[in-house]
This record gives sequence, structure tokens and C-alpha cells, in this order.
Amino acid sequence: MNREDHLMQAHRPAAFAALLGLTRAASAAGDFWVQNDFCARVKGASDDHPVTYVDPATEEKTTHGTADGRKACLEHIASLGFRAAGESRAADFRW
Repeated sequence: MNREDHLMQAHRPAAFAALLGLTRAASAAGDFWVQNDFCARVKGASDDHPVTYVDPATEEKTTHGTADGRKACLEHIASLGFRAAGESRAADFRW
């Protein structure tokens, strides 16, 4: 094993730890500051247990089931992924 291979293996756990830390930070930021109220409430919706959302601006009530819950989860996860990618790029993190 040459020196470069040894260094790559030594930095792999550090890279994983850095990625895990960025992901957790992005998750916390997303849960508290990035996601909107609609996503926060509708993420757990299912057809068996629908969620009724009241729009604070219009006070209009809407009921949401499984499809809307999945869309809200997807939107939340996508926003976290973009945020984590931006943070890792800002930190000049390279794979």
C-alpha cells in the first residue's frame, strides 16, 4: 500500500463524520427555519388519518391525505439536500 492509498483510507472516516455533521445541521435548520408551516403539518398525513390545514392568511380549511403527505415529505427532504450540498460546497468539502 502506497502513501496516497493509506491517506485516502485514513481520511474516509473523517469525511463521513463531516458529512454526517453537515446533514444533521441541515436537518435541524430545515425542521426549524426552512420548512414552511404547511409542510410541517401535512408531512404526517395519510388517507387513514387525514390532516386538516387552516391557511393563516385566508383561514381556508383543506383536508390532506397520503398523496399530499408524501409531497410535503419530498419537498422537505429536497430542501435539506440542497441546503447540505450548499453547505458542503461553501466549506470547500471534496469527495
